[in-house]
Amino acid sequence: MNAHGMVVKIKRKTCIVLTADGEYREVLLPGGAVPRLGQEIQLENRRKLPYPKQLMAVASLFIILMAGLLYFGEAPPAAAYLTIDINPSIELAVSTAGKVISARALDDEGEKILSEVKVKGQDLREAVRLIVAQAVADNYIEKSGDNVILATLTVASGAEPLVDLNSVYEAIKSPVESSGLESDVIIEPVELELRQEAVASGISTGRYLLLNKSDKKGLQISISDITSMSLGKLEKEKKMNLVDLVAGEDYDRRDNDNKQGQESVTKNRGIYFERQKSAGDQGEPVGKAKISEEKQTRSNAGLKDANGKGSTGNGEGKHEGAGNSGRDKDRSAGNSDKGGSSDKGGNSDKGGNSDKGGNSDKPDNKKHDR
Repeated sequence: MNAHGMVVKIKRKTCIVLTADGEYREVLLPGGAVPRLGQEIQLENRRKLPYPKQLMAVASLFIILMAGLLYFGEAPPAAAYLTIDINPSIELAVSTAGKVISARALDDEGEKILSEVKVKGQDLREAVRLIVAQAVADNYIEKSGDNVILATLTVASGAEPLVDLNSVYEAIKSPVESSGLESDVIIEPVELELRQEAVASGISTGRYLLLNKSDKKGLQISISDITSMSLGKLEKEKKMNLVDLVAGEDYDRRDNDNKQGQESVTKNRGIYFERQKSAGDQGEPVGKAKISEEKQTRSNAGLKDANGKGSTGNGEGKHEGAGNSGRDKDRSAGNSDKGGSSDKGGNSDKGGNSDKGGNSDKPDNKKHDR
């Protein structure tokens, strides 16, 4: 039952009333006309506020609900990280399903690339292809051919390797080759600890790897050198070969492994492809894919061809200065290079020997055909 009270004072939005119990109470003015002094008005029952404990319970429930929404709304933890360094530098976080769950630009060029392509939610291979294709479109990969693309893969602690390096290699190579360009490609698995050190240093995992390798080799390269230029320019200015630097001692072993061994290396170690270089470039003037079956086939073919020409070397596949060729034997017997008689009594120009003391004057030119 509602109480009543007599109005004894009127304020702007409230009035003071005297109740039948002799209590003065300040209440809100009733709706409608403003009451007169001395008028009796009906008073609403006071609403009880929740006890403090009730308020705490409501607040706690609200916090729990919000935390649940945030948990289910955020990305799952990364199972692996793939960094791509060209200049731009970008890091992709990858889920156990092989999807990109986040992308992080590591320099201004990386920011530009990520503003132009959407990679979150994409399969890793497609994300890599989009990034490299945009780098080509933005002329970060140059027609001059002085290009190096370095990718590093870090598997999170306790996670199983889930990234196929060959698919990453194809995703990098495809947009480069389809644009008529060339680039060295290095894909190197690295330990989680190295990535953590790179993050602490404020640079990409790939560039930190180069800095680390350079330091171990005693090369004079500063962090400023590593971060201020593209990898192709770094290689050219410092007169170094980044493929050799990253691959290290295992580089030649990959060359000589059999097919089965190379497939194992491809899955567990890394992929290293060096573009065809001109004589003026630093490093060997060759094109070599250290992990490809095609390279192994050509290497085997070269050995077979050498044996067919009668090489008497030690079987290492390098014929230069290793023995006398069949043609040299013909010349020592008084025949010309082509099996006929020479112009001077059937002898060769220098007593039946070749220009190099019995070796063929055409040393094997397939030494670098990799």
